[in-house]
Amino acid sequence: MARLQGIAIPYFSKSENIGWIETIESGAIDLQQSGDVLAVYYHKEENLLARTSSGTLKLTEKPEGLYFEIELPDTTLANDLTELIQRGDLKGVSFNMTVLADRFDFTTEPPNRVIQHAVISEISIVPKPAYSATYVEVVQ
Repeated sequence: MARLQGIAIPYFSKSENIGWIETIESGAIDLQQSGDVLAVYYHKEENLLARTSSGTLKLTEKPEGLYFEIELPDTTLANDLTELIQRGDLKGVSFNMTVLADRFDFTTEPPNRVIQHAVISEISIVPKPAYSATYVEVVQ
């Protein structure tokens, strides 16, 4: 079965305008405190692809961001996602985080938000990520 890999959380990369422009500092994601992280499609747990507790999702911290590797299950969803990624229809990754420390700069328009410390509960393969520097690719 194929695997997916890419960057889920790019550090020091600006997000799209989500009411503010957000960046995440290097090392801000606390993987120890995050616990069992899920990999899903489109932020839906019923579209489960992998999880850290089973070893089918591996997360690796690097200076430029949080990388991932997903060992895909042999399911219709995984086969469909593989095809959509290979065709270039799905290119990005999103994530669900709980922010533990941040700072805002309201002197700019839109405001700027810097995430200093956060935990994540999921990464999600999506067609339109808030961070354009994310990516996903299929590897055999």
